Amino acid sequence: MNAPIPSSAVERQNLFNPPPLADNWNTFEKKPEPPPDAISVVELFSGVIDRSSTLLGDRYLERGGSMVMVGSSGIGKSSASMDQDIRWALGMESFGIKPSRPLKILTIQAENDRGDLIEMAQGVKKGMKLSPDQLKLLEQNLHYVFEQSRTGSSFLSECVRPLLEKHRPDILRIDPFMAYLGGDITQAKDTAAFLRQRLNPLLTEFRCGCIIVHHTTKTSSRATANTRPDDFMYIGAGSADIVNWARAVLVIESSEERGKYRFHAAKRGGRIGWTENYQRTQQKWFQHSKGSLCWEECKADEIPEGKSAHRTKHKAEDVLKLIPEDGTIGKDELIDKANKAGVPFRGGRLYIKELIKKGSVIEENIPRKGARAELVLKRAPRIKSGYINIPKRDELVNDPALFSQGQNNENNP
Repeated sequence: MNAPIPSSAVERQNLFNPPPLADNWNTFEKKPEPPPDAISVVELFSGVIDRSSTLLGDRYLERGGSMVMVGSSGIGKSSASMDQDIRWALGMESFGIKPSRPLKILTIQAENDRGDLIEMAQGVKKGMKLSPDQLKLLEQNLHYVFEQSRTGSSFLSECVRPLLEKHRPDILRIDPFMAYLGGDITQAKDTAAFLRQRLNPLLTEFRCGCIIVHHTTKTSSRATANTRPDDFMYIGAGSADIVNWARAVLVIESSEERGKYRFHAAKRGGRIGWTENYQRTQQKWFQHSKGSLCWEECKADEIPEGKSAHRTKHKAEDVLKLIPEDGTIGKDELIDKANKAGVPFRGGRLYIKELIKKGSVIEENIPRKGARAELVLKRAPRIKSGYINIPKRDELVNDPALFSQGQNNENNP
């Protein structure tokens, strides 16, 4: 059946010159809703954070929140996405990011057909050696949709909404953003219409987080040797409003060494959960696993030379040097002293724990009247060849007390 022919000049004009994307959203909007309620700052003072809304990291991604993962074409965003999807659906860590529990994930993507998805899925399965129980959990928790025709409002209303109603995921992944926007990615009015006016209400209604996979610009000749992680925040193509909308931004940067990539937690990176040498970090190195499509973290000796996230690395011995040769030092005093020497507070505590476990440091409780006992630290007795040092025989002859002790030590090595 043929479509009706436009009868008026206005209809013909609208047919060949449709109104801007942002104007079209109005036809899909619900009736006006009342403004949100205001909250007193006093109420915030005694408020309790809802930890049950956390999906990834330390509130790195929450229900109703959003994350953008950015990388250039061919860098491996799709395989990285599938690695994340599978591991997070199993409740496992992926790229150093821990899920709060096994998550239900729905991925809607346009760049990989069924054959591509099969190839990636089988590659990850081979690398992870999944058990029958894990396969059963994945069957419940992880689903993929191939959609390559609908964009803009029709994509969100005809595709996303029905799928969210059916699957009720914890995380919705949209891959890639430019395939579904249906507007000018450089215009904030178009990106805001898609992300803020239409997608945000869906995330709130269905209580899920969203990960959007996004491309960089066509070319990138910027020098990155001395850049900070947050310098990569706006490296994605299009309007800055995309990054402003997102709660978290994760950037994948290629390197001169094939198969090795530096990941930057460019926005909200302090909550992603990454550490290096007991220090928080916002960048890590990952590489493709040999023989599979899985990813794995680069070991220290596999990181390209001069590219470590922290140029100054501390060791437990750096904290040990701050403990007096004789006598004791308060634990809190030692942590403060180490911090002034450049060791983060958390790193200082972990190094002290490591030294106690190794037997290099002894922890003691000193009773205090009317107060809790004070925790103090002192060096353990020095060891040589696995034995406590024993005074020499000529020293024992000159000291009867040591002589008696020396005989006991020799009889009981």
